[in-house]
Amino acid sequence: MGTPGGPVSCLLLHHMGRKSGNWLSTALQYYRFNGDILIVASRGGTEEPPSWYLNLMANPQCRVQVGGNGATAHARVITGEGRGAYWDHITREQPAQIEYQQRCRREIPIIALDVAAGVIL
Repeated sequence: MGTPGGPVSCLLLHHMGRKSGNWLSTALQYYRFNGDILIVASRGGTEEPPSWYLNLMANPQCRVQVGGNGATAHARVITGEGRGAYWDHITREQPAQIEYQQRCRREIPIIALDVAAGVIL
């Protein structure tokens, strides 16, 4: 997918709506770090997190698709001391995330999408 800064790697996240109970799909930029597939709930730096993030917090079971490959996944938020290395990697790859963090008071969540061992996306 292209952006003003150039092309970025995108995946398709299939998540259950926390209110509707319907499966929803969202295209998101993703990152790879320490063997993890990561997405970032920045929503451009708004105070409100994106609805897909709230859906994952209500039901972390999801499906992720990268190109023609898809797999079920479990979403988990990266927290604690190790989060800094993830954030540094993400902001080197996509410096706009720094600006988004500066726009809001909330800590922008980093979400790892854990797939089964041996699954390649």
